[in-house]
Amino acid sequence: MSSGKCLGNVVSDGRLVQNAHGLQNAQFGIRRDGSMVFGYLSEEDVLDQANPFVQLVSGVVWLLRDGEVYINQSQIAECDETQTTGTFEKFINVISARTAVGHDSQGQLVLVHVDGQTESRGINLWEMAEFLKQQGIINAINLDGGGSATLVLNGTLASYPSEHCSFDNMWRCPRSISTIVCVHEPACEPADCSGHGDCVQGQCHCAGDFWRGPACDTLDCGPSNCSLHGTCTASGCLCEAGWVGSNCSEACVSGFYGNACSQKCQCQNGGSCDPVNGACSCPAGYYGTSCEHVCPMGRYGPNCQQLCACEHSCPCNPQTGSCNITYELAIQDQLNKAWRCLASPDKEKSNEKFSLSERTWISVTFVLALLLAISAMGNVGLFLKARSERQHGGGDYRYHPLREMNGEASHTFTSAACEPEEAQDQSQTLL
Repeated sequence: MSSGKCLGNVVSDGRLVQNAHGLQNAQFGIRRDGSMVFGYLSEEDVLDQANPFVQLVSGVVWLLRDGEVYINQSQIAECDETQTTGTFEKFINVISARTAVGHDSQGQLVLVHVDGQTESRGINLWEMAEFLKQQGIINAINLDGGGSATLVLNGTLASYPSEHCSFDNMWRCPRSISTIVCVHEPACEPADCSGHGDCVQGQCHCAGDFWRGPACDTLDCGPSNCSLHGTCTASGCLCEAGWVGSNCSEACVSGFYGNACSQKCQCQNGGSCDPVNGACSCPAGYYGTSCEHVCPMGRYGPNCQQLCACEHSCPCNPQTGSCNITYELAIQDQLNKAWRCLASPDKEKSNEKFSLSERTWISVTFVLALLLAISAMGNVGLFLKARSERQHGGGDYRYHPLREMNGEASHTFTSAACEPEEAQDQSQTLL
């Protein structure tokens, strides 16, 4: 007692603090499998590793065994040198403050404390055993007593100490002790359950609907994990832009986009908008930020990227590229006006091309007249030249007037006909 050393076996949280080396006294312990042990233990039992003790403490006197008082048997079996009150019999019979530990028929652990002062007030071990038996305790051992018997509840001294304070006899103070039996709820790891739950009987009870795990440190929004379109938070899925629903599995309905699908699309002419950023995807035949423009004349298709292939550069259907197209009356009227407008400059250019100034006409007329005069003079010269040549060649011919009489004429023809070929040749030569 004066040295402050522990007496008997001590195991705390699975660590062997002290080994009594088989010294026989009543023991209370809890093994790794959760079973409680009351009674006597050999050194082999204390050191057993198959199902080792995680908590073990020694007392003096086995009070109840299987529901019956066991003091007489304990007085014979136990070592009386563990206590320091006096003889073993005095230790058992003296009234004093007492503490005991046991269990009931339901297996519940029971701690008992009785205030007192040695030889002045309190109870002896026989009275303690009978009291415990009346309370339905099955097995129990006596722990320390007298000035060492101290009860603390939730950090507050709950017993009346039997010893006076060293600094003033007017007051009572608890004795400093080396070994205690501490009963508390099983601890959680971490003790605060990561700040997301409460520790109850050694288990974290997580707060909210989404904190999970033994330590309440894991957010779990269900098997879908927010459908990979959101982030799991303590209040549930926080969906990305373009997605809604409890698990972010629903895309924005047509015509809306953005966070919580709260923004309205601005797309026109049947264009669809991106549910995330609202960008418009225009149908064939339209373009612009909001698909507000029809393809220019001569183009068609998605984004107006294709050229029309119609004859005479005629416009085509802006959606399909078909050349068989009929516009609305207002558009057709505008097209007609445009064609007339385009044709007018061409006509003016044509008129300008074939109209000549007065000076030009005079010059052309003068040139034509000059050419005509030159041509006439040439013809006259040719005529005179031909006439002159006839006059100079007249001496080589002899003119013979025809005979007016037929006979002579006939005779002449006959004679000519009867002339030999040489004579005819000569005649032809003269002619």
